[in-house]
Amino acid sequence: MKQVVSILSCLALLIVGASTATAKTPEIRAVASKTDVLIAETFTFRVEAIVEPGCRIEFSEPAAEGESIAKALGVFDIIAAADLEDVPLSTADEDQRLWSRTYTLETIRLGEQTIPSIGVSVTCDGQSTALQTDPVAINVAGVIEKADEPLREIAGIISREPESSSPPRSDRIIGLAGALFAATILAALTVWYRRRGSEPLRWCADELSKLRVAVESFTSDAETDTTRWVEFTQRLREILRVALTVYLYQSRPSPSTSRLISECQQVAPELDFQACESVLGRADAIKFSASGTTPSLNEVATTRSNQAIGEAERLIGFVRQSRRDRKRGR
Repeated sequence: MKQVVSILSCLALLIVGASTATAKTPEIRAVASKTDVLIAETFTFRVEAIVEPGCRIEFSEPAAEGESIAKALGVFDIIAAADLEDVPLSTADEDQRLWSRTYTLETIRLGEQTIPSIGVSVTCDGQSTALQTDPVAINVAGVIEKADEPLREIAGIISREPESSSPPRSDRIIGLAGALFAATILAALTVWYRRRGSEPLRWCADELSKLRVAVESFTSDAETDTTRWVEFTQRLREILRVALTVYLYQSRPSPSTSRLISECQQVAPELDFQACESVLGRADAIKFSASGTTPSLNEVATTRSNQAIGEAERLIGFVRQSRRDRKRGR
């Protein structure tokens, strides 16, 4: 009898061991439909989990507590999202299930951007496991590149009298191509912002109004406010970049502070951008300061922030008036 009990115990252990050995580790991955996209071009980003039958999947927000998925995806805006749950992936050898979440994303930030890790919670047999996807790099290109070329005055070329009554065919082709590029980049910006209920310059003006409210809420010597102030300067930088894009009909990457201010001064030499230069330069110093050292936010910084908003508003007004003059043929 004892021998029978011993044999049964061994068989039970073998069965449990075999089931444990055959239980597969959940597989997760993140896949983008494209890794090279154009500005304002939509693409899909899918998070997949392959698990055993009976397991449950939750796609958690991949950020600090209280931070939304939209913010956690950084510069990428979520246009739509769709889920697939518990889809059979049966083969002759195994039975597994697919769970996935697919995001439709877009951005107007240029250069190499990164979709951060996404958290996935897997629950099997009452036990939960937290997993993370790998970050995915996306290269965002403008319709017109060569942004490193210096700005140059083109009014003289445009107003030059042609040598003959009919311009050469090559000049007409170049002119048509230039107009097409300009229309394309402006259309991309306009479509992107109109999806959010506004055209580019109106969006800039609305964002500047929000920034004024944000500055009024700052207090001095608070580390959290310093972080918010740096976020404020990043938004200000984006507004200036969009204004330059509209004026120049050329896609602008995220330039350095010195280049951004230089381009603003070349576009509108009669305007002053000292406050913008001071505010963005101070933000750079904070962002690139040594780890653990965070300069405090003081009254001077908030005052200069309001002055910088005023300079940006005047730039928006200048660009808007320039567009009106172009339409009138001035």
